[in-house]
Amino acid sequence: MSDKKLLYLAILAGEIMIKSTAEIYRANDTMERILHTGNYKKIDTFVSTNGLFASVETADGQLLTTVKTVKEASLQLAKIAAVNDVSRMLVDGKITIDDAHARLKQIAAEQTYSFAAILLGYGVAAASITYILGGAYLDSANSFLTTIALTFVMHFIGKKKVSSILLNIIGGISVGAVALALFQLGIGTQLDKIIGGAITPLISGMLFISAVRDFFEEDFLSGTIRLTDAMLKAVGIAAGVGIVLGIWNSIGGLL
Repeated sequence: MSDKKLLYLAILAGEIMIKSTAEIYRANDTMERILHTGNYKKIDTFVSTNGLFASVETADGQLLTTVKTVKEASLQLAKIAAVNDVSRMLVDGKITIDDAHARLKQIAAEQTYSFAAILLGYGVAAASITYILGGAYLDSANSFLTTIALTFVMHFIGKKKVSSILLNIIGGISVGAVALALFQLGIGTQLDKIIGGAITPLISGMLFISAVRDFFEEDFLSGTIRLTDAMLKAVGIAAGVGIVLGIWNSIGGLL
């Protein structure tokens, strides 16, 4: 029974890390460290951006295999660090398998930040980026309000089963439409700076960095998948904003 518990524990740890956009090698290393605390003859693990695989041979020759599909991922650095802490304590013998499983379940279920904190964080980040790009105070104010509206839209649409590419196109449309509407009301003077800051929550910078790190670890499959994902999201954002500005220009609007 403990053999199965340890296997499920390793899979759960890897799942949380991949869902939190951890590097592939880090998730794989954590799973292997957990499994090496058991009395197994052989251990095999495989991790990708879309799923995890773990197989072990027990002391009595029994083969145990578990596969887990991972469909959604979002940046959660605090969860990655928390899983690492749990795995270290298990390896050091400071906690039992049951304790580790309970802690990982808690980590997986907890909301790292409240929605209000996310709103404020995204808004301030967007306004700051707009100001850094050379925008005025009104431009930053526009970017702040646009990002607040964007966050509400993404939060609502995110509850539906929508592909990430379509989600980013919708996000780009939302940024373009709200920023342009506020711009026409006199809030801001540099629309390009406003949009540049407002799309900050949509940009997958960490995804690109993780892809590069996967390449350095010679995990070319996962690196390619993440790099392609980041590029497609960027295209989706640009397409969404372009649609709004294209329609506005086609009806005689002046930017």
